[in-house]
Amino acid sequence: MTKENKAILNELFKATQRLKYPSFPEHYHHDYKHSDNTTNALTRCVVDFLNYSGHFAERISNTGRFIAGKTIDGVNGKFTTHGKFIKGSGRNGTSDISAKIKLPNHKFAIPVSIEIKWKKDRQSSDQKKYEQDMNNVGAVYVIVKTFDGFMDWYNEFVENN
Repeated sequence: MTKENKAILNELFKATQRLKYPSFPEHYHHDYKHSDNTTNALTRCVVDFLNYSGHFAERISNTGRFIAGKTIDGVNGKFTTHGKFIKGSGRNGTSDISAKIKLPNHKFAIPVSIEIKWKKDRQSSDQKKYEQDMNNVGAVYVIVKTFDGFMDWYNEFVENN
């Protein structure tokens, strides 16, 4: 992440904190240590940037959930829980971030699906199908590999729409 993009993200964070906590003394506001060196950190940066900028973004998770069954007393006081993992209710291949970007010349926010891919991570066949389905209905779908790449896409998107 470039120093410029890190500074933009940090300044947006501090501005949000000033609005959220107006009576908190200015010299106590701290810098948030944003980085994009893992998948989770990159996702956090994108979600934070959009939310701090007055848009809406949320992380989407389509994993199932674990239903606990029996707990068995093991040896030496260790316990084992048996159960089953059930499928999530969302669609396979759904994007990592669902966002609504409000542009100055538009009456309504534009929905954007953002897929995060870190390093050698590639789209699964379900994710490619999801992207194709989104594109077929005219929705915006973007793959983000770095925060700098996201900022380039975002600036171009805002400028051209």
